[in-house]
Amino acid sequence: MNVQFPKLPQATVIKNGYTYVPMRSILEQSGAIVKSDGKAQKLR
Repeated sequence: MNVQFPKLPQATVIKNGYTYVPMRSILEQSGAIVKSDGKAQKLR
């Protein structure tokens, strides 16, 4: 199996036992169209 991991623009962060990743970048690299709602601080 040839698995390629995408390059992330930011490093993952581990804080208080949780791992945070740049979801927007991951989703866009997988072909998703991501729109942000800055007022609600959400990605759609």
